[in-house]
Amino acid sequence: MDLSTVDATIEAAFLGVERDEECTLHEAQLRDHTLDREISDAEWQAARGKDRETDWRQVPAEYLDECDAALSHATPRSWRFYLPAYMRRALRLLDADTWLPGSVIFHLTYSGKSPMMASYKLERFNLLDVVQGEAVRQFLEYCRDHPGRRSYYQRDAELALGKYWALDEPKRPQGPKIILP
Repeated sequence: MDLSTVDATIEAAFLGVERDEECTLHEAQLRDHTLDREISDAEWQAARGKDRETDWRQVPAEYLDECDAALSHATPRSWRFYLPAYMRRALRLLDADTWLPGSVIFHLTYSGKSPMMASYKLERFNLLDVVQGEAVRQFLEYCRDHPGRRSYYQRDAELALGKYWALDEPKRPQGPKIILP
């Protein structure tokens, strides 16, 4: 499987996914700071104002690069909207010295150790339809098989596949199902 095939699969699978108007990329990033301090209305508005894109393919790479906590704090619908942009960016950075590919793989790895974390992840995973799940599987397989210098990406992608994405549907961990309008 080559990069252009995985890229095309991701694009086709997530084409038409709508942005969650409740939580943009920079708002999700700003949520990370609510643990430390109170965020002013002006800061929330400024964060929202940065994100004008209604198509995930138009999200600038530099926005993804600067929003290292966004996938952790995005609403499930926001996570679904930004995930393909992050996956495509991660594919291009597998050999770079950056946090991004490892973070994307982490956000696609199921862990049942903590019931709260398991529920959090499954809520997001269950938003994806079969075609989108296949795109995630192909992304992880590409990361696993990529002959780059970051062998831990390969190991982590294999773990994500083995715990969820490569399992047949009935064998996958189950969680809450969300029906989108």
